[in-house]
Amino acid sequence: IVCGHFISFAQPSAFATRAITQINVVVGAFFALSGYVAAYTTTENAERKADPRLINTPAPKWILQRVFGYYPLHFLVLLLFT
Repeated sequence: IVCGHFISFAQPSAFATRAITQINVVVGAFFALSGYVAAYTTTENAERKADPRLINTPAPKWILQRVFGYYPLHFLVLLLFT
């Protein structure tokens, strides 16, 4: 995704240009993969029921854990590209 946004600054090969210009496929694959990971990490393995740790966690605490789990990465990328 990052490569797709900075394609105008790079001098990639013809193959890389063709691969990167199909960024809509990459974005779709990213969302499919992230959905799979989210479902896998919040359910018991090989079962279709929620993990007891998820059920017993209050909603505000769960939301804060998710937000602050990604915030350091967001902050790092923000620092690198600003």
